[in-house]
Amino acid sequence: MKNKKGFTLLEIIAVIVILATISLIAVPAVLKMIRNNKETAYEAKLKVILRQAKQYARDNENFLNNSNYKYINKVCNSITVKQLQDAGYLKEITNTGASSTHIIDPTTGENIDDKNIILYINSKAPYSEVEKYNGGIVAIYQTSNWCNNSQEITEFDYTGSEQIFTVSRDGYYKIQTWGAQGGSCGNGYKYGGVGGFAEGVVHLTTDDEVYVYVGGSGDSGGLAGGFNGGGAGINYNGGGGGTDVRVEGNTLYHRIVVAGGGGSCGRGGDAGGYDGTFVGVGGGLSGSGPSTGTQTAAGSANAGFGYGENARNTANCGGIDGSGGGGWYGGSAGDHGMFCMQDSGGSGGSGFVYDGTNTVPSEYAVVNHKALYPLLLSGASTQIPIYDETSTMKGNKGDGHVKITLVSPDDL
Repeated sequence: MKNKKGFTLLEIIAVIVILATISLIAVPAVLKMIRNNKETAYEAKLKVILRQAKQYARDNENFLNNSNYKYINKVCNSITVKQLQDAGYLKEITNTGASSTHIIDPTTGENIDDKNIILYINSKAPYSEVEKYNGGIVAIYQTSNWCNNSQEITEFDYTGSEQIFTVSRDGYYKIQTWGAQGGSCGNGYKYGGVGGFAEGVVHLTTDDEVYVYVGGSGDSGGLAGGFNGGGAGINYNGGGGGTDVRVEGNTLYHRIVVAGGGGSCGRGGDAGGYDGTFVGVGGGLSGSGPSTGTQTAAGSANAGFGYGENARNTANCGGIDGSGGGGWYGGSAGDHGMFCMQDSGGSGGSGFVYDGTNTVPSEYAVVNHKALYPLLLSGASTQIPIYDETSTMKGNKGDGHVKITLVSPDDL
């Protein structure tokens, strides 16, 4: 009869070592495979979510559209995963019912119900209606709601000097400018002409320096006239300054968006008024008043590129006429008429937005930038947006204003 022997201790240890080695190799591989499967399934669900988010935007036209889109602050919108679920767009990857609707991020273990899908138009220029209707909607998944909560807006009020905006992020920026109002005559007489409005969308790069000149009203500047081109007065306050934004340098030849300033009022009950009667309001393509600044010329020989004419000190009339407003080209002083009977206000300066096709002076120095969606409104327009863009107004009263809004970052 043969002796039966069990495994020796050494053999048992060897088997344990072999099994442990196999476990060290196999278990992580299996876990990795499971994790990869979960991540692959999650990524597939994200693709469905993004596809359905784009479909939602197409099905709901107003989601990425606004009939007054030139005045909106954003070119994108967002929707949460839960909102897509509730709208019935994710039926193929979620079931109806309580917890079964959750989609879990395998890397964090969190459900993504409240995460945002950012949607915007795939176009180098924001607001592109053509791209939208051609199906060029881009949808991306990110945890922050940039569109609605974190928009970068910088505003500038009148200071009487140059101000600098340093670009923090590559993208398209909407630049809005409001020209300053011309000076009043005092003693109960009517006010000077109101400022105009200009805007354009400009692509700017991180660390670019943008130079901001907010026009001063004629009343802020007194007899010297409003800061940034308002003509000087003699007996009454001077013209309103233009408001402008400059790129690639800070001279008058670097201005890319300009809102015209209003002319100051002349003596007499007929002079002045918000409607621009007898007083030049700041310009759209041109100002208004006796002889306005235009896109290519100043209102008189004594006005010029960027500045309005000073009030005329005639021997018979003693400076009763108004001063010209600043702008792309400045407005003329008022024309007193024969026997000093007209007592007219000064003319408004013109507005300007450089879009690459404008007729500009040979010295014009902007080379690498141009504005998209240029908009020029005379101070006589009732469609000038108020500063927060919740309503409109007829002309800008008082000092000027500048608002720079990041509307479409490159890395959205």
